[in-house]
Amino acid sequence: MFNHTKKILSVILCLILCVLAVSACAQTYSNVYGRALTRVRVRDDASTSSTVFDNIEQNGVVYITESKETNGTVFLHIKYHTLEGKTESGWVAQSSGGSTYVEILDAKDVKSEYDVSGGTLPKGPAGTKSASEREELRVQGVVSSPAPASSSSASTSKYSASQISDVQQKLGALGIYSGEITGKAGEKTIAAIQSFQKKIGLEPSGNLTPTTLSRLDEAYSQLSGAKTATAETKSANSASSATIMDVQEKLKELGLYQGEITGNAGDKTTAAIKEFQKENGLAADGIVGSATLSKLNAVYNAHVSASSTTAPSASVAPASSSVSSSTISDAQEKLKALGMYSGEITGNAGSKTEAAIKAFQKKYGLTADGILGSATLSKLNDVYSGTQKTDNSSSTETVSVPSSTIKQVQEKLKALGMYNGEITGNAGSKTTEAIKAFQKKYGLTVDGIAGSATLSKLNSVYAAATSKSSSSSSSTASSGNANVSSSTIKNAQQKLKELGLYSGEVTGKAGSKTEAAIKAFQKKYGLTADGILGSNTIAKINSVYAAAHSSSSSSSSSSSSSRHIYNLDWFKAKNNKLFGRLGLVKGHSVHLTDLNSGKSLNVTIQSAGNHLDVEPSTSKDTETLLSIYHVTSTSSITFLRRPAVITTDTGYRIVCSIYAQPHGSQLIHSNNFPGQFCLHFLNSKTHGSNKVDGDHQAAIRTAVAHYGSSNVTVIRTEDDL
Repeated sequence: MFNHTKKILSVILCLILCVLAVSACAQTYSNVYGRALTRVRVRDDASTSSTVFDNIEQNGVVYITESKETNGTVFLHIKYHTLEGKTESGWVAQSSGGSTYVEILDAKDVKSEYDVSGGTLPKGPAGTKSASEREELRVQGVVSSPAPASSSSASTSKYSASQISDVQQKLGALGIYSGEITGKAGEKTIAAIQSFQKKIGLEPSGNLTPTTLSRLDEAYSQLSGAKTATAETKSANSASSATIMDVQEKLKELGLYQGEITGNAGDKTTAAIKEFQKENGLAADGIVGSATLSKLNAVYNAHVSASSTTAPSASVAPASSSVSSSTISDAQEKLKALGMYSGEITGNAGSKTEAAIKAFQKKYGLTADGILGSATLSKLNDVYSGTQKTDNSSSTETVSVPSSTIKQVQEKLKALGMYNGEITGNAGSKTTEAIKAFQKKYGLTVDGIAGSATLSKLNSVYAAATSKSSSSSSSTASSGNANVSSSTIKNAQQKLKELGLYSGEVTGKAGSKTEAAIKAFQKKYGLTADGILGSNTIAKINSVYAAAHSSSSSSSSSSSSSRHIYNLDWFKAKNNKLFGRLGLVKGHSVHLTDLNSGKSLNVTIQSAGNHLDVEPSTSKDTETLLSIYHVTSTSSITFLRRPAVITTDTGYRIVCSIYAQPHGSQLIHSNNFPGQFCLHFLNSKTHGSNKVDGDHQAAIRTAVAHYGSSNVTVIRTEDDL
């Protein structure tokens, strides 16, 4: 009996020693390197309730100086490089329960992989917050988990009732807050603040930090059709969203409205309504009343009738017949950059282009005939040039012009042997230096800006150079396509062959037949017919080929779907388990096309909850997304909803609305996009408010109108496919 008891005591003692040993091991991390296995929070102290002031990015390398265990969580005191490259210190959780967040690295591996030792940190930043953001988070005392209502109320108590009311109103307009405007920060208000903070990538504290207020003001001001406090706007807003959308479309066609088709009656819409009322002898109150609607319908119908029966030479034809396609494309780009044209860059002067020209002419005191005459072109160039900006203190962004224009400049300078960088559409130092070299050579002002004089000269020099080279196929290939890889030429030949535009062999060499096929394609699709495989031409070949390939699929279901445009009633279709058939499954790729710009990119599905959460598939796709929003960084993408269509990998084309501001988690870390963005569908809901968003639904209606409602099928069950 004694021996048996002795054995039991020995086993218990061993277990105690093992536990103590494990506990002791948990306290011994010092002077070693670690790598984050996921994004981890940096805190002021070794506690889960301590202030979070930064994050360490996944795979970020840190140097560990000591460790502590608090309530089962092992914390590491670290040194790391901040976003600015400076050294900062703080605490991160290393492990908790069965989860490990930071792995301990072997000194030899660190030396060989990162070439650092003895506490020296790798050059790249591991942190994600700027100095001002870190300081603000520390000052505000933001914690990692959502603060209780009482705590957040205390942090918002320093704000007046009118300030709280303002926050509630703006969050309500953004579809995040559904409570009453009380001026008191109750549970609903704090939950809405947390939801907003989560959307924009801040810690969801519920505290009204300066960054939160600033971003809220920015989001609200950028919200297309934000409601004003005036009686006129409130009255105008009493009309249904569908009615407002119809009014916007008709006023835009009449050249009186240059905003987005949103279905919301904001300042621009009200001003356009007033202008119409003044012109037609109505009370200029900005209200969409029955008299205004009746008159608008009559004027619009007369305008449409006149447009369809008038001889082409009366309006559109002068712009399209006497002005070159490249001049029209250039005008479309400039009018789009000025916010006066929302159509595609086609080089053809249709009704949208004519309306935009008329609006421009009217604004600048010219004869509003919709014709691109010399006076109009001269004024357009002057106004557009005035919007360009030069920043001599920055070598990375010196020219502020549309990405498509920069691409053309780069392509033409490259063809002339004056630019050897990549065709990116971004005006960096190499592009600026090349522009300066061109300006110096041809006696222009050497400012590195792609202004109207520079563009005009570049176009003429380039045209002369390509004209000379067109006399022989070999010289054409060497001048225009010399910098195009053989594989790219081969790919283009193959696709042009399948499109019926190329009859030669697929060789990877750009001879006369290839050049002729490229020119035929360019002419057919409104591009500059120079026979050169520039980025715009390649992108258009790929999109046309993809559409043709999709429509000719041998699969009956795919073939059927490619002939249709669908409008997906999100929750009804989801309940009927159609998503697998549609290809709306995590990890699947879809082809996304923005209908306002015509630009396309590939995105990968991250989740399908209240709507689709997606990520750009590659860094190139992120570049396209930035160009769609006319910005150069993901942080500048606005809340603006945009009408779009997706083509799934099972062949279905479905209209949707884009909300592209980055937020939430990130699975693809090589795409230069810090998170995910949203695609909304018919009756889909937001994550924050769990409600159907009116602006997304308006964008979807715009997408349906783009194709014509009679051509769009609503999907609710499998019988609809």
